Amino acid sequence: MTLTDTVAKASNAEGIMMKAFGECSGKEALNFDFSAKLCDALSKCSKWWKEKATAAGKPWKVFTIDFDQWRTMADKDHIVKVEKTDPSHSNYDGRNYITEL
Repeated sequence: MTLTDTVAKASNAEGIMMKAFGECSGKEALNFDFSAKLCDALSKCSKWWKEKATAAGKPWKVFTIDFDQWRTMADKDHIVKVEKTDPSHSNYDGRNYITEL
């Protein structure tokens, strides 16, 4: 998995999941237009990464929220937005062109 060309690994997974949670909950959105389906799947990914990071000696110290709580932390308008977002869309489908510097 990558997020903005950042390769996920045990040492940075916590930070990536924090950013993804912010996107899903709408609290610190990066405007990647995640779908609700993706956010639900990221709940499983977050648990997997937490286990892998802890096993690698990189226990999560900051991101203590259960990713499953993204819906309860999001406001109604944000939930409507992510529910309407097509899961097949992404930042690489032409809508949100990302350039390299």
